[in-house]
Amino acid sequence: MNMKHSFSCRILLVEDDASDAHLLRQLLKQVADSTFDVIWVKSLAEALDHLKTDGPDIVLLDLTLPDSSGLKTVQAGRAAAGMLPLIVLTGHDDADFALQTLEAGAQDYLIKGAFEADDLVRAIRYAMSRAKLEQRLSEAEERWRFALEGAGDGIWDWDVLTGEVKYSSRLKAMLGYGENEMQDRIEEWTIRIHPEDAEQVNSDVQAYFEGRSPVYAREHRLRCKNGKWKWVLDRGKVVSRDAAGKPLRMIGTFTDIDWLKQAEELSRLSNTVFNTVDEALLVTDANNRIVMVNPSFTRVTGYTFEDVSGRNPSMLASGRHGEVFYHDLWEKLGREGGWCGEIWNRRKDGEAYIEWASIKQVTDAQGKPTHYVAAFSDITVRKANEENIRHQAQYDALTDLPNRVLLFDRLQQALAQAKRDKARLALMYVDLDRFKQINDSLGHTIGDLVLQQAAERMQGCVREVDTVARIGGDEFIVLLPIIENDEDALIVAEKIRQVLCQPFEISGQSLKLSSSIGIAIYPDHGTSEDEITGNADIAMYIAKEAGRDNVKIYTQGMQVKD
Repeated sequence: MNMKHSFSCRILLVEDDASDAHLLRQLLKQVADSTFDVIWVKSLAEALDHLKTDGPDIVLLDLTLPDSSGLKTVQAGRAAAGMLPLIVLTGHDDADFALQTLEAGAQDYLIKGAFEADDLVRAIRYAMSRAKLEQRLSEAEERWRFALEGAGDGIWDWDVLTGEVKYSSRLKAMLGYGENEMQDRIEEWTIRIHPEDAEQVNSDVQAYFEGRSPVYAREHRLRCKNGKWKWVLDRGKVVSRDAAGKPLRMIGTFTDIDWLKQAEELSRLSNTVFNTVDEALLVTDANNRIVMVNPSFTRVTGYTFEDVSGRNPSMLASGRHGEVFYHDLWEKLGREGGWCGEIWNRRKDGEAYIEWASIKQVTDAQGKPTHYVAAFSDITVRKANEENIRHQAQYDALTDLPNRVLLFDRLQQALAQAKRDKARLALMYVDLDRFKQINDSLGHTIGDLVLQQAAERMQGCVREVDTVARIGGDEFIVLLPIIENDEDALIVAEKIRQVLCQPFEISGQSLKLSSSIGIAIYPDHGTSEDEITGNADIAMYIAKEAGRDNVKIYTQGMQVKD
């Protein structure tokens, strides 16, 4: 044997047959320029003890021992030897079994009696070289894993044939699991994929395996331990294939992109809101130059973004506000960070309109203004309709007289004023006699016309400060907030009674009515709303009982007959 370099090695020989052990040591002595220190043990238990205390360079392991045999011996030896090279010695010349031993962790496989000294040394050196390479690969992989996990990625290592997958601690923690809460199986991944994503993930993996896609990378959702879904970027690369190109091993990473997806969703939602909200939105930079507007801005003002980009919002000014108004606006905006109120502006076509605007100041981390955001609504129509809405809420739809709501508001104010001034006021109930007969016999249309004419006649009998109100049906109330004495009220009541006695000419018919009127005076007949209105109502019923077409002023003790 011609050895180019000297070689020394410390060998742990695990062999229960003394003759086989002696033969192997004799072969090693024949090797020139090499030194072999052989430690011989006869059982697996002895070998395990030596591995704990001694430091051999390689293990030569017989598979048939007193306390172990077959693949279990290889598996136990590999578990105990760690990264040490291990060569199997056996008398079985079986290729399939040899492959199984290699898969179980052996670096080589020698058949007893079928090798020479050179073959043995060559196997030892090859096994040691291979073990060193595997050690370097393992260290490199650990550094790679450390780098990836340091970047926050979780790592998976998939044996495609067996379905075994090793998941890194970071990956498990990413999904909320502890170190021992996920099994090393591919199903631990597949069962957690969102049902809406599973088909596409499987399709992408298959396309990559078959070479139809250059890479495997897919964003999808995984179910966490708490039941919530987390978005991950799943990337992988096949690192080992068989002779036919079939994938054997694939390594990949999970990157937590849930925060990115949330940011994307928030951005999408913000963009949707900005472009669909009914309010007009305008954004300016720190120099108050327009940088963004939304479609509602164009709808309200008539200006497109191209029309206003880079311009000052003062281009919208209507001219109805003076310098003081804008000075106060900017002063409050700078002091409080916001302003809201009504502003008159002008559309592109020159039409003035009123808007309700809210302006907010946007600042950076140091509190320096970076942008201003204005949101405004065109309230021109609303303002125009406010009076109409208020009128509808406070006035009778048929006669346009104040209704019960407005009457009692005015009565409340009149009573308060009378109390302060120690003055007198009068309130009278007016009921149209036999109106129901007209309404029932001639119809509601005729009845409505009668009520409208009656309202006009009563209004002609009072002053501007007085109130004639319709509180329902054919009942009216007249409020005289200022009177000198009871005679003033009686004079007005008599005027009303007389005008209501005049014939009503409606649709070619002459209709005769009369009225019953009851009067109550503040403070003689009550000091509250309920007392005044209640006593006036009693006086009206007394007038009706007295034969109708009559006026009665309330007196103490008046009672309506049952």
